[in-house]
Amino acid sequence: VCTARDVEAEYRVDLDLAGPSRCRVWVSMVTPDRWLSESIESELLNTGDPIEELLEDELADLGWEGTAVAVEHFRSEEKLFTFRSGLCFEEEPSAAAAAAAVTTCLLAYQACFVQLGDMAGED
Repeated sequence: VCTARDVEAEYRVDLDLAGPSRCRVWVSMVTPDRWLSESIESELLNTGDPIEELLEDELADLGWEGTAVAVEHFRSEEKLFTFRSGLCFEEEPSAAAAAAAVTTCLLAYQACFVQLGDMAGED
């Protein structure tokens, strides 16, 4: 878990051992702040930019060689507004390859979301 700067939000990596064998790692940005989530949604609607394309741009800047990453958006059972992506591997990756993929995706999430809505905090 990494805490976002200036706002009440976290970037997370979660392991889902019950999920499909090739999609067990989730990278997410979560916040309990409804207004923060809505500010992100509003900016995406106003610009017309799909979040997947914005994330894809950040991943490309970081040298991502994996497949496209879909983004889910929902309110969790813990009442956290969640944007998340599952990392799927065609084959069982080495520990180093898995760590590199997770790190790259986590950095891309931070770079993508810090530009959206009120994530930058107050001016």
